[in-house]
Amino acid sequence: MTVVKAKPTSPGRRFRSLQIDRDIHKGRPLSSLTVKKNKTGGRNNAGRITTRHIGGGHKQHYRLIDFKRNKDNIPAKVERIEYDPNRSAFIASLRLKSGEVRKVLIDCKATIGEVSTQEHSLRSFGKAGAKRWLGIRPTVRGVAMNPIDHPHGGGEGKTSGGRHPVSPWGVPTKGYRTRNNKRTDSLILRRRKK
Repeated sequence: MTVVKAKPTSPGRRFRSLQIDRDIHKGRPLSSLTVKKNKTGGRNNAGRITTRHIGGGHKQHYRLIDFKRNKDNIPAKVERIEYDPNRSAFIASLRLKSGEVRKVLIDCKATIGEVSTQEHSLRSFGKAGAKRWLGIRPTVRGVAMNPIDHPHGGGEGKTSGGRHPVSPWGVPTKGYRTRNNKRTDSLILRRRKK
């Protein structure tokens, strides 16, 4: 698994980096282990947007993965490694023999190994369209909006908001004090903040 920079044959590819893995399966996934996946566009059952900046993107199928790990004493081998659009790591069919011997409590279960695509965070999309393929829509800055649309909006010329950063609904985005327990106030001898 390596990250390589694309050749700058176009402005979109100039800053793009790709993940290359020669061992990944090139064909279609197993149809018996894939199910249909509907897109929500960030909307709930009433059709209202509950998560912003979501919509569009390439069609995806969900891969059924055995997270129970209850198949004890069943030897398995890697049949193939597949791409999964729903997670950053590749998926494979494994329960592998490395030859290592360890003492483990009899009540314990463990998963030994490492997640693939460790360089996933180093990937550069290169252009806005690559984000759209993943179903991520643009995020507009609050200071670029009108005052009707965002608390940071409006003002003559370019402004920096004029207040502590808040969401479009006026909630502080960097957190705020929520403690509301007067019953134990007398037990606090010195507060963390003045």
